Amino acid sequence: MSTTERDEAILEHLRRFHLTTPEILHRLFFPDAGLNAVRKVTGRLVRERKIRPCPLYEQRKYFVLTPGQAARMGEDRRIGQPYEEQGLVNAYGILLFCIEQGTHPFSKAEFEEKFPELVIRGVGARNYYVDREETAEGRKTRLGFIVVDYGTSPETIRKKVHKVAARAHTRPEFSTLIHKGGFVIAVVAPTDTKAEDIKAALAADGPGGKVLYRIVASPELGEYLLHKGRLRKNERRRPAKSGGAAVASEAEAQEGAER
Repeated sequence: MSTTERDEAILEHLRRFHLTTPEILHRLFFPDAGLNAVRKVTGRLVRERKIRPCPLYEQRKYFVLTPGQAARMGEDRRIGQPYEEQGLVNAYGILLFCIEQGTHPFSKAEFEEKFPELVIRGVGARNYYVDREETAEGRKTRLGFIVVDYGTSPETIRKKVHKVAARAHTRPEFSTLIHKGGFVIAVVAPTDTKAEDIKAALAADGPGGKVLYRIVASPELGEYLLHKGRLRKNERRRPAKSGGAAVASEAEAQEGAER
């Protein structure tokens, strides 16, 4: 990949996700180089006024497109603004989940063009993605919706999951998709322990419906919430039940779920 091709790929990545980090860029575009190579490229793109750095926590930072670069790429100039905290948690969680799962969020235009019958007023299209799962019967492809844990209680996440499904059931076409097992709600939790607690909260509903859910633990999200003081002490101290970087689960959650 040439320098120009890599620059274009980084800008397209930012157009898609609206933010990124040096660590994510390193993983995607600099497999044979160190983080210093990332810093050199991002420093140049900042000087060229194509991207801008914003504080994440401590010395960590994230990047967004500049308003001018966003406009040149046909996007709203507002995606070149730093995030407020709540929007940052959601966008960062979506980024981490999608990169780990090898997928990406829909843009508003893409979702409305591909699924006009599923558009629900007030529901952000960028939380939707294509979910793929390998099963004994072959690969299953479903429409997914990402719920990011902001450091709230498992019961609050359960209510959010309930609201997502409840809104989906307001559209007949969406309700049909759910009954066919074609919709999954993904929850991005900050720790393995929290992922297990959320599973337990959702399991308490019983097998009342056909909305599938997937729970993934993201250590990077947990690190962010920890430094922002949003991760509860008991979640930090309790040992994780699995040594992996992520926990993925899928089961039936009750219909009438909440976002």
